[in-house]
Amino acid sequence: MSAPDFTHHVTVRLRETDAAGVVFFARYFDLLHTAFEAMLEARGLGVGAIIAEGDYALPIVHAECDYGRPLRAGDAVAIHIAAERVGKTSFTLRYTVERGGAAVSRAKTVHVCVDLATGRKRALPEPVTAALAGPPAGP
Repeated sequence: MSAPDFTHHVTVRLRETDAAGVVFFARYFDLLHTAFEAMLEARGLGVGAIIAEGDYALPIVHAECDYGRPLRAGDAVAIHIAAERVGKTSFTLRYTVERGGAAVSRAKTVHVCVDLATGRKRALPEPVTAALAGPPAGP
């Protein structure tokens, strides 16, 4: 993975673990999506703004995760996100979850922009492509 575009820090909560005391596999995607939402917020495009706009959505059409090491309640993790590909109507994000500086899992999500009125693909709005491009360059 290239250098991360964004890093989100979180502590694993008990509610994210299963009876074996480790993060339930599907809950990883909750953690990843929370990091994605935090990235959008940090770049001036919150999920609330997307919903308020009301004419498009960014559903995930593909998701995959490789789980290398278990996470447990109380673990402090860093979720690194990099935009792997930004196309006309879709984008792919790569995630690396680290604990103590070591990767414990890697994931990928593919999102497609959908027009809510028609249910069909549409071009990514400029605020989305800008948010995926990263923070503005400094002076």
